[in-house]
Amino acid sequence: MDAKTDKPASELKELSEEQSVSEGKDRFSSLPSTLLQYILSFIPTKEVVATSILSTRWKYLWTSHPNLIFDEGIADEDPVEKKKFVDFVDWVLTLHDESNIKTLSITCKDPDQSRIDAWISAAVQHKVQELNLDVNVKECLSFVLLPELVCRSDSLSILELQSNLGIVIATPFSLPNLKILHLHSVLYSSTLPKKAKEPLLLNCPVLSELILENCEMPDFESIIISLPSLESFILLDTYRDSEMKIFAENLVHFVYKGGLSNELSLCSTPSLVDAYIEVNTEYTPEDFSLYASKLFRQLSKVKFLAVTNVTISTLSRFENFHATLPIFQNLIHFELSTEVALGDTRLLMALLKNSPNVEHLLFEKDIFPKFHIDGDRVMPQSVPTSFPLRLKSVTFDEFGASKIELFLVKNLLENAMALERMTIFSSEKFAEAREKQVMLWNYLSKARKGSKCCLIDFF
Repeated sequence: MDAKTDKPASELKELSEEQSVSEGKDRFSSLPSTLLQYILSFIPTKEVVATSILSTRWKYLWTSHPNLIFDEGIADEDPVEKKKFVDFVDWVLTLHDESNIKTLSITCKDPDQSRIDAWISAAVQHKVQELNLDVNVKECLSFVLLPELVCRSDSLSILELQSNLGIVIATPFSLPNLKILHLHSVLYSSTLPKKAKEPLLLNCPVLSELILENCEMPDFESIIISLPSLESFILLDTYRDSEMKIFAENLVHFVYKGGLSNELSLCSTPSLVDAYIEVNTEYTPEDFSLYASKLFRQLSKVKFLAVTNVTISTLSRFENFHATLPIFQNLIHFELSTEVALGDTRLLMALLKNSPNVEHLLFEKDIFPKFHIDGDRVMPQSVPTSFPLRLKSVTFDEFGASKIELFLVKNLLENAMALERMTIFSSEKFAEAREKQVMLWNYLSKARKGSKCCLIDFF
């Protein structure tokens, strides 16, 4: 018997198509299915489904597409278009074959709870690995309850939830394979009728990256982040009225932005290397200075630290706060903002004085949101008696020759005894002021320098 006739009908059909390709009829369809799926992963889901009309080879290819991305866009403004969007998501998920779904991303407004439940249930059944849910609700009392299936999925490795407090989580997370968790403007609620005395816990043993931004957790007296694998934690305007304790022995990167309305405790973070801090509040709670002092003490062993102008301005309200600062013995790289009021430089200089081993100092204007300089404040007369002994490089980004910048340039040049290089990048506005640039360069050339080998680069 001919070996060709031994092949199943499906293989004969594929062979026939390959022969057609060799004759120049359809080279693209001859590509392996895995490669076609990879190519389709860069195309919006609607267009992927539309490829079904191309040929018999393409007719059902989309049903095994692993990356499903649905964005309602402006369809929510038209009831007919909104129904089309819902029906399309239903149809795609219903007809998806038995293969796994790698990514499901849904962006919609005022969704029906039953549809969200059905869509997520289908994804979980297909072992979804990455789930992105972006939900906005129009009514302040409307919300979508995150299905319990999500909170207990054993396939999820990435979970991103974004809302205007329209997504409510009422089931504690127990996600054994979750590595990345991003929660933006999500409400985390207890099922208990009163404020929970038991802390909120996250059971995610392999989680390495956590972002909590503008999340509300009003039903908990305390929040405990106990995640042994956590390496990066970004906490933005979250937790407010609850005490938070962080146990993360492998935490390397920490970002905090908020009002410190309650105690924040880094209880066990021996691996912490770098931190970005912005303390911003219009009002100061009774124990605010104690919370802030504790936070800085807990960061005393980091090697990289960035502190914003808003932080310096806020903490400068407390007359003796600079005296509570710890010694940052391990600090090598220090980022500070130059957009501080001149009267707040005492705290700025105290931070420098308490960082004896800093080698690289970077002044940026835009570490976090800006604080406008009050030009009427008086230039401080005193500077630290000693600067970091190992300071080798100083960089000014977006330099505009403001009073605070000139003050820092002068004192760093005069007092940083080991300084090897000062680099100044002009702001766009200052770069156009040629006369001022010449005047500054003449000043820098003649300025008294504590370091005999310091080079100045001016751009």
